[in-house]
Amino acid sequence: MLIRNSKLSQQFKDNYEIFYAYSRFSVAIQKGEIDSAYYFSDLHQNLASKTDNEFYSTRNNIIKGMIALFQKDYNNALLYFEKSNQQNPYNIYRTAISYEGLGKIEKAKTLYDKAAHFNTLNDFSFFLIRQKALKKSLEL
Repeated sequence: MLIRNSKLSQQFKDNYEIFYAYSRFSVAIQKGEIDSAYYFSDLHQNLASKTDNEFYSTRNNIIKGMIALFQKDYNNALLYFEKSNQQNPYNIYRTAISYEGLGKIEKAKTLYDKAAHFNTLNDFSFFLIRQKALKKSLEL
């Protein structure tokens, strides 16, 4: 509400709304609140479709992939994650989870290892998944 009523530019406000929808989606899917996740997924897609921003289209693929992953629909998850940013170790990690779910253990192990040893500078998503990816790589 604070940002909506501020004197900031409309473009900033619009981008904030898209970011808010994605953040709320992320929390909902992590908590397993699928109805809420669908709501914020749809909100993100509707808001993002009004822009000409490729980043938001890529993020819509991540959102759809995360929903498919939650539903254990690993084939569709892979389709969406392959369209996401492959320079993001979290997307590589999600792709590995999908391959593991399909029983393609060697491919999953390779991707877990790639995510765990991703060569990046100051990437928060790498921080979030590095230990998980290392553990899964060693387990498989």
